[in-house]
Amino acid sequence: MEGRLLSHEQSRQHERATGYLELLAELFVVLLVLPALVVLIVTVMGILAPGLSEPVATPLGETTVRAIVVYGSAAFVMAAGLLAAFVVATLRPRNTAAPSYSLPDGPVAILTSIPSNPASALLACAPLGAVVAAGLWSLGYRPVNVALLSYATVGVPVGVVTVRRARADDAKDREIQDFVHAVAGHVALGRPFPEAVRRVADDVELGALASDVQSLAFTLSLGDSPGDAAADRRAAALDQFVDRVGTPMAEQTIGLVVGALDTGSDAEDVFETLQTEIGQLYHLRKSIRSALLVYVAVGWTTALLVIGITVAVNVSVLDSFAQLSAVSGGANIAFDPTAIKPAREQHRFYVVTQATMLACGWFAGTASRGVYEALLHSSGLVLVAYVVFAGAGLI
Repeated sequence: MEGRLLSHEQSRQHERATGYLELLAELFVVLLVLPALVVLIVTVMGILAPGLSEPVATPLGETTVRAIVVYGSAAFVMAAGLLAAFVVATLRPRNTAAPSYSLPDGPVAILTSIPSNPASALLACAPLGAVVAAGLWSLGYRPVNVALLSYATVGVPVGVVTVRRARADDAKDREIQDFVHAVAGHVALGRPFPEAVRRVADDVELGALASDVQSLAFTLSLGDSPGDAAADRRAAALDQFVDRVGTPMAEQTIGLVVGALDTGSDAEDVFETLQTEIGQLYHLRKSIRSALLVYVAVGWTTALLVIGITVAVNVSVLDSFAQLSAVSGGANIAFDPTAIKPAREQHRFYVVTQATMLACGWFAGTASRGVYEALLHSSGLVLVAYVVFAGAGLI
């Protein structure tokens, strides 16, 4: 009954979250494309309205209205991306939330867990990012590129570790169904639960879950105390098994087993019923995961659209306006010949574009698997924008 209620609750959460996320995605696209268009409009208006280029005093020094609008747009885009990522993390159903990774105890444990623990990978890659930043600064890179490329240096390897860990967790979730099915078969034959787990560990190929099941079988085999002591040992062994597996799916399904056995339910009935419920929970989780991938596509599509707009403007529009401003310098036309400076405008468009890349990556990564994967998506988009602008000779 608890499993059915859990499935029903998750179905309702899925329906409710889908409606909110559809609205959020539409609003997100508008908010992230709009600043690039505003910068384009302000750039064009700078020719017709010289007042936009007049100096303005600010607490950070003297600047112009156009510069305030441009860099304000970049800050707005990043704030919108952070807010969208927070909303996605809040709305997504609990069973699809990314697991929280913590650092192991001790330097040796941290080093050995780098390939499988994003928290350890982040700690290890942070000094590398600082070294890259120092190297780029010494080579004369602009501060914006120093910050972005050092960010990508940290974000890409951490994101790769996150995806690798997520795939391993997905494999474990698939094997949990086979584990429960195999244990149910042995328990139905009248074997005690510890013996059933031991036989499954010895006879069934469970792939990524094999080592965890072996550890569970060993823990259950320790001691032969009857009654309450045996029940406590069984519950403690199952709790350790959940901690080792480390996935929300394991916590839900094995949690149902522990709760049912603690209330005195028969092990055969528990596993027979759980076979059906775990299949439904797994397929519901996969359907929610597939639905969230749509928003990953939204983030990447929006980012690539902004790159296309800004590169097209830089290549075909800015040079034309610069030539028009230069021609107007010797003619009786009300144009400001100094309003358009291609190098300056290209850098401003680049800053806004990269801010959009970060925002889109945060949104897409959070929709996919959480904060650590947001580092991968945002870093990947930053590198794509850098390569495109550098290839077009715009930076």
